[in-house]
Amino acid sequence: MPDPDKPEQIPDKSDVLSSDNLKDQGSAYTGVGYTVVEGDTLEGIARAHYGDPDAAQHILTANREVIGDPRALKPGTVLTLPHRG
Repeated sequence: MPDPDKPEQIPDKSDVLSSDNLKDQGSAYTGVGYTVVEGDTLEGIARAHYGDPDAAQHILTANREVIGDPRALKPGTVLTLPHRG
């Protein structure tokens, strides 16, 4: 039971990236995880992370086990954004 004298701890989500703020991170983004948010598409994530919407296939290949329908990403799904070489 929560202690009424202590405020509820709210998780820090400052490290969670979305396609909206990935482009602000630019090439400085070196993380491997990305949490899908409402409205995300593989093409949008690929454009924001790699600068190329065609790299969506690269993301799909690395995440087949967590992506059911690539046309309907589920918010909260954590994707691996592999280094592209």
